[in-house]
Amino acid sequence: MAPRGIRKKELLRAAELVFAERGYHGATMREITTAARVPLGLSNYYFGSKEKLFEAVLEERQPQLVSLQDDALTELLARNPEPGVEEVIEAYVSAHMSLVRTDEGWRNHFRILYQVAGSDDRDRLGALLFPPHGAVAKRYVAVLSRALPAIEIEAIRRALILVRMLRVSFITESLTGRAHPDIDRLSLDTTPELVRFCAAGFLASVGAEARARARETAKS
Repeated sequence: MAPRGIRKKELLRAAELVFAERGYHGATMREITTAARVPLGLSNYYFGSKEKLFEAVLEERQPQLVSLQDDALTELLARNPEPGVEEVIEAYVSAHMSLVRTDEGWRNHFRILYQVAGSDDRDRLGALLFPPHGAVAKRYVAVLSRALPAIEIEAIRRALILVRMLRVSFITESLTGRAHPDIDRLSLDTTPELVRFCAAGFLASVGAEARARARETAKS
C-alpha cells in the first residue's frame, strides 16, 4: 500500500483529470477514487467532500502560476526597465505556455480554469483563484501605466483582464479542440501571433477609453 502522502497526491492527480474531462458537476467521487485506485472513503478522509477536493485541485498549482508570471515580468524589467506595451503583454501571455507543453496535469488544470471562468460558481471559486494573482496583476498594471501615462489605471486593468480571458481560452481551445471544424483550431505554436493580437486589442481598448474620456471632457 502506498504511503498516505502519495495516496493523497494520487487522488489530486486523478481528480484533476476527471474534473477536466467531466466538469465539476459531472464528476463523481466514485469516478475519481476509481481513477486513483484508492478506496472511496479515503477521499472523505483527506478532503471531506467533492467541493473541498475541487478547491484543493484549484489551489495546488496556483503558487507556481503566480511565481512564473511574476518572474517573467521581473526578467523583462531587468532587460528593459521601461518596456513597451507589446513586451509587457508578451511576458503576461507567454509565462504559462511552457507548462502546457510538457505536463498533462497542467493541461488539465487550464481546462478546469476555462470551466470555472464560465461557471455559475465563478464568484465563489474566484475567491480561491484571483487573490493570489492580484499582486502580480497590479505589477503588470503599474508597468503598463508607465508606458501609457495618459490612460487611467482602471482602463488598463480592465483591458488586462480581457487579455487574461483570451489567454486562458486560447490555451484551452488549443488543448481540447473545442473549435469546429478542427481546421479552425490554433496550435500553441501560434503564441507569437496571439501576443500581437492581444497587444493590439489591449491598445485598442485603452485607446477607446481615452477617446471617450476626451469627448466627455470636451462636452463639459
